[in-house]
Order: sequence, then C-alpha cells, then structure tokens
Amino acid sequence: MEKGKMNFAIVSSLKCSLENFFKKDISIVAIGSYLNAFIAFLCSLIVSRYLGPTELGVFAVFLTFSPIIFELTGHGLDSALVRFATPEVSNNKDRAAVLFKLVLIQKIFLNIIFIVFGLTLSKPIILWIAGSTEYLQVIRYAFFMGFGFSLWRYALSIFQSMQTYPRYVATLLSSSLLRLSFIILAYLFFTLDITQIMLIYIGSTFSGFILGMIIVPKSYSVIGVRLQNAMPLLKKVNRFSIWIILSTFIFIIIEPLNVFMIKYFHDHYAVGIFAAALILAKSLDYLNLSIKTVLLPKASLLNQKEYRKYMKKCLKITAPLAIAVLPLFFMSKFIIEFVLTEKFVESTPIFNVLFWGYWISLLLDPIWLIFYSAQKTRCLVYADSLMLFIVFGCNIFLIPRFGAIGAAYSFVIARLLGRCLLGVLLFHLTRKRTSTNLTIQEANI
Repeated sequence: MEKGKMNFAIVSSLKCSLENFFKKDISIVAIGSYLNAFIAFLCSLIVSRYLGPTELGVFAVFLTFSPIIFELTGHGLDSALVRFATPEVSNNKDRAAVLFKLVLIQKIFLNIIFIVFGLTLSKPIILWIAGSTEYLQVIRYAFFMGFGFSLWRYALSIFQSMQTYPRYVATLLSSSLLRLSFIILAYLFFTLDITQIMLIYIGSTFSGFILGMIIVPKSYSVIGVRLQNAMPLLKKVNRFSIWIILSTFIFIIIEPLNVFMIKYFHDHYAVGIFAAALILAKSLDYLNLSIKTVLLPKASLLNQKEYRKYMKKCLKITAPLAIAVLPLFFMSKFIIEFVLTEKFVESTPIFNVLFWGYWISLLLDPIWLIFYSAQKTRCLVYADSLMLFIVFGCNIFLIPRFGAIGAAYSFVIARLLGRCLLGVLLFHLTRKRTSTNLTIQEANI
C-alpha cells in the first residue's frame, strides 16, 4: 500500500514538473514573440519618420509582398520539418539531420526559382496588371526579402523541432535587433534612401539565419550529411506541406480582401478605422502563435489514442488565457485612445467585434494541430476556403449597409463557421480512429 502511494506521488510530482516546464516554454516563446513585435514596431516607427508619405507607401508594398513570397516557398516546409523531425530528434539524430538538410536544399531551390521569376517576368506582369512599373524594383527586392525570411524561419523550425526554446527566441530576436540597430545608426548619422532601407531589412533576415545555424548543435549540423534514401522523405514532406501552403495562401487573402471591399463600397477613412482595430485585435495572435509553436512538436509525437487527452490538455492551457484577456474587450475604448489617440475612437466597436474572432482562435486553434499529427492537413484547406467564401459573400451584403463594422462581422462569422467545420472534421477523425482501434481489440479477443 505504501509502495503504491509512493509511486502515485512520484508520478504526480513528475506530471506537475512537466506541466510547469511546458508553461515555461510557452512563456519564453510568448515573451520573445511580443518583444519581436515591439522591435518591429519601433523599426516601422523610425522608418515612417525617415521616409515621406509617398516613399512609405512604396515601402509598404515591399513589406506586404515579402511575406507572400515566404508563405509560397517556406511556411509549409517549416511545418513539415517540425512534424517529421521532432520524433527523430531524440530517436535518430542522423535521420533528423537528413531532414534538416533536405528541407534546406528544397527551400534554396524554390527561392532561386522565385527570384529568377521575379527578375525576368515581374515587369511584363506588373505592366499588365497595373499599367506602370512604379513598384517594379520594390517587388524585385521583395523576392530577396522573402528568401531571407524563409531561411530565417527554417532556422527557427530546427530549434522548434528540437524544443530548445531559448535558442529559438535568440534566433527570433537576432534579426529584429540587427535591423533596429542599423536603422537607428543610419537615422542618427547617415542619409538613407528607400533602397538602402530595404537592403537593411534583407540583410538582417539573412544574418538571423546565419546566427541561427551557428548555434545549432554540431550533432544536428547539415554540413557533411549524406542524403541517403532521401526520396521517400522528400515525398512525405511535400505531400504534407502542399496543403499547408494552400491553407496559408487562402488565409492571407482574407485580410486584403476586407480592406479592398471596404474601400470599394466606402472610402479611405473606413479602411483606416478598420485597419487600426485590426492591428490591435491581431495582438492576440502572438499569444496564439506562441502556444502553437510549443505544441506542434508535442502534437507530432501523439498517437491515435492520445488525441482526446491532447484536446483536454489544450483547453486546460487556452481556457485560462482566454479568460485572462477578456478585460481587453471591456477596456477597448481606453486602450484605443491611449495607443492610437482619440482620432481612432470610432475603431472601438470594430475592435469589439474583431476581438471575438481572435478570441475563438486563441481558445481552439491549438487543438487543430491534431490534423498535423494525423497528416490530414487538407482539412485546414477546407476550413480556410469556407472562410474565404463566407467573408466575400457576407461583405457584399454587410459592408454597404453597416460600413467597416460589417467587414468585422463577416470576419467573425467566417472564423466561427470555419472552426465549426474543423470541429466536425476532428470529431469524425477521432471517432473513426477510435472505432478502428476497438475493432482491432475485438478481433484480438
């Protein structure tokens, strides 16, 4: 009896220590993410003061286009790397190193193709779409920025799969700190034009990648790794990543679609108050992203029997956080007036609507990582496609009648229904696999 109590105490103590360690990981990544966002804000503030309104508008095109290049060439591969490398990190370091090198080679190859495309075909395409070459040079630089950003995110994915989050945060902040340092020095002592500022942004992303690769442990270094029997791994990574690329590409269309439709049915003022509310509401996404960053490697290790336990564990983490951020909703007017001044007080009701869309994501999104574990990432494409159609359809009816807040309602309705679809698909997935396990057990009996 005493031995049983002792074993129970040991298990309980171990479980408590693991939960504390897990919360520590989330805290580290969350602090790093918010610091990175704050540094990015400072960079944008200095650049805004340095450039005039016209040049700032051109620079905004550079910042908008670069992430799109990254999403098309990198994000899906990063998620695939974490999904398949995490189980190998502790079990088979050589195989993990092969995965690291395989993804790096593919990233470089894809980005070279995109850069060649950007340098050769961007001019006729821009002339056909816009009728002028005003943004040609900026978009060409954006291809290089996308390349650097893709490599930098690759280094972060290595540390994510290894679950070494202090190194993850060091690599995360290195690029932003270098960028801020160069911009401050240039602002104080030199005269820079928009081209040189873009080069600072590009150089800092490549520097972040180099620093990240320097601090990768030697046992996982890609140098000297032989790609033996790599083709099956490559096929598995590509099958997994293509759905994430499609999902992310569909998702990133939604935000500019809202802005475009508000401008089409109303004016720049409506776009401005919507954009201000969106910036503040999206701050919840940094917390959501931090949780998913820590959970994705853990979800990659799940087996079919652990899905329901994982869902309960997610809600134990996200529910208290979702409750903790509720005061932001009730303090929205004060926050907007304090951060954005009284000029944007009309953004308050829009923020109050958008808040619930991001709140739902904070509460539920970590659960959807089960689709990564089960290699059913196409389910994310279904949900994001549904969101896109709902946003477009609702905006046609709501924006002309209600203005910018109509777009906010469209976004929340779309996000809620998209999560409902994912819930139905997840229920079907877990029920199907549980039924399969029961059938196997009955057959064994």
